[in-house]
Amino acid sequence: MKNNILRKKNITIFLILLIIFYYPFFAHENNDQIQATKIDSNTLGYFQSTTCKISLHEVLVKNFNNNANIYFNNNDYVGTECFGKVTGLDLVNEKYIVSIGSNTTISFLLQTVVWLILLFILFKKRTEKIKISYFPIIPLSLLLTFQHLTEARFYENSNKYFKTELLAGNYYLLNYLLSYLIVGFFIKEIYELKEINLTSLIPYMYLFIGTYVGMNMNAYLIFFSFFGLLSIRLLKINSTFLYFYIFLSGVWVFFKSPTNDYFDTDKLRGFISSSNSRGSTIFWILLIYLSIEGIIYLTKNSSFNLIKLKDNFLISGGLITLFGVLGAYFPVVNFFNFFIFGQQKRGMKNFEVVAGNTWRGFAPSAEFIGEFLAISLIICVYTYKKFPSSFKNIDLILILLCVFSLFKSNNFAAMSSMTLIIVFILSTKFLKTHLKYLLIVLTIFFLVSGFLISNDYKSKNHVLVDEALLHSDLFQYSDNYINYLQTKPYLDSKDYNSLLLVNNNDERVSSSLLFLVNTYTQSFNLPLVPNFTGLLGYTSLIINRTELWGIAIAKYDPNNIQVLFGYGPQQFLNYFNDHNIRLDVPDYRLSSLFLPHSSLFNVLLFYGVFGIIIFVFFLLKKIYHRNFNKNIFGVILIFLLINLLKSDSILYLSTFTLLCYLFEKVFEFNNEI
Repeated sequence: MKNNILRKKNITIFLILLIIFYYPFFAHENNDQIQATKIDSNTLGYFQSTTCKISLHEVLVKNFNNNANIYFNNNDYVGTECFGKVTGLDLVNEKYIVSIGSNTTISFLLQTVVWLILLFILFKKRTEKIKISYFPIIPLSLLLTFQHLTEARFYENSNKYFKTELLAGNYYLLNYLLSYLIVGFFIKEIYELKEINLTSLIPYMYLFIGTYVGMNMNAYLIFFSFFGLLSIRLLKINSTFLYFYIFLSGVWVFFKSPTNDYFDTDKLRGFISSSNSRGSTIFWILLIYLSIEGIIYLTKNSSFNLIKLKDNFLISGGLITLFGVLGAYFPVVNFFNFFIFGQQKRGMKNFEVVAGNTWRGFAPSAEFIGEFLAISLIICVYTYKKFPSSFKNIDLILILLCVFSLFKSNNFAAMSSMTLIIVFILSTKFLKTHLKYLLIVLTIFFLVSGFLISNDYKSKNHVLVDEALLHSDLFQYSDNYINYLQTKPYLDSKDYNSLLLVNNNDERVSSSLLFLVNTYTQSFNLPLVPNFTGLLGYTSLIINRTELWGIAIAKYDPNNIQVLFGYGPQQFLNYFNDHNIRLDVPDYRLSSLFLPHSSLFNVLLFYGVFGIIIFVFFLLKKIYHRNFNKNIFGVILIFLLINLLKSDSILYLSTFTLLCYLFEKVFEFNNEI
């Protein structure tokens, strides 16, 4: 009886939430004599001359049976008076693009209300009352407002009212400062009323991405930073980690060379710096540290239930598929998906071959969504093996939806590694019984594989160096093909040193490429030990990352300090802008955002060799003091680490959060497979 009342209450709250969200897109003047019409070539001028007068709702009603190819685009820059209304209509390649006002200030308030209420609905009421400090609210609000000043070029392009003056009359900054104060207050109140369990929240972070419209900020960063400040207030932090981080921060700030460059955040929006200023570096240093501490704080205060974990991952995966498909077929659903779920990029618009295979439903990348869906299926198999009675009829439907989405993601690495892990989980008892036979089979397999690879390795270990040189700005011809013809003879003969000496090419290659060439062509090599560059190149060939890693190496031109300590958290601008390259790709790909496609490489960019050493140090320290338990968290961590070698998923907050969570939880439980 009590559960039914609670369910009805939550449904009522949810319906009220939908009304609150949709009302701004419904509201319009009934007496202004300006009405929506059917969208076609004859009404282009009408919509362009009646901007900010016709609501989205009116357009939907009038075009319910319209067979024209219509796409609803969000226009962030407009004023508050245009929110939810048509701000323009254009015909591009037989597609009618309807621009809808989505002023960033109103969007921020609307999205925050939706997500906080959903957070309130998702978790159950606390059995014991608690009180936490108000301390985090003010410093967090000041820090978040500070971002608008440090990333001014981003915000001046996305908000009509943007101003940087530190004056009492700057209502733009005052509005956001007040908004952040209110958000901080509600986070405190909700946490005191509800048992916020990070274990349950993480699966839904892949559904509700949490990126604010027109802002370079994510709702979860605000949430985690609040608890990071709270953990500092309660002195529940790792002092050793703090000292290391302060040292790195000093290096990042002191050796920073600020420029006016601007980074188009694209699909990384909300979790990357758009500015190369010293202020932006300081902001992201503080925000990332507070977020990590907040994640750790919430992890330590989160309970764990394997069956609920399975349910949450399946539900999230199923809803991602459902709304992704609806968004592909219905333009208005595509538009609202972007708002409600806080997507970093608009979802896919159709199910053509390319769009379907890259799966832009709820994810900015195929690797990202593929890894999440594979993890969901691994958890299912693990749970059903331990608790066969936990299977429900609805699970079969959700599993099929997840399998469909995983197939559409076209992420072969995730599918293959998932298959191996599932086979291992299902065969654990058999493997323990026949361990000696397994070792014999594996030994034979590795010997045969090693023999086959060694022959292939000798002929193909140079591919990464070749690819990086092809993307470097070596010869100065305007035609890429002529440059290729000049370069090819040297590549065919592997005479890289001569290539670099010709035409002063050594001055135009990146320091990282120069290092790889010197390593590859060194006269001294240990017998039977693969050359580092050759091994890296052959690995890139096996996992189909040669072109992308080649571009990354051609771009990456750090000095000694940057190699050791990196550029700083979420700082991509130096990597993209410090060194000119000549992309040897088709013209339609020249405007693409070429990420390194290796999370390990991203960590190197941000934190340097020293940062990686610190990470390994803390990991080994944990392993030394506590055994690496063979539980579901250990299984997921192994899967994730394997896939992160060839994907950029750590650049997305949900995967970053999951990784931090796993490193805490994997040493906490002892649930054997």
